[in-house]
Amino acid sequence: MPYANIASGSGPRHMVFHPNEQTAYVINELTCTIDVFDFDPIRGALVWQQNVSTLAPEVSEGAPAETSPPQRAMAIRDQSSK
Repeated sequence: MPYANIASGSGPRHMVFHPNEQTAYVINELTCTIDVFDFDPIRGALVWQQNVSTLAPEVSEGAPAETSPPQRAMAIRDQSSK
């Protein structure tokens, strides 16, 4: 099972791997951010690359993510989206 260090209080809620299985995206519910990781299959570790803010400040809950068929974009929505 891959492991990763996530910032305390970020509230990791969902994780999705890119179809190439080399990049993982973790949706952080409490901080409205995405942590991007490279996957190291030898160590079974997720190596942190960056943290990206995704939502407007008034939104507090993240929802599941999906990558697009050509794998050039990721779609996320907040829990208040209809």
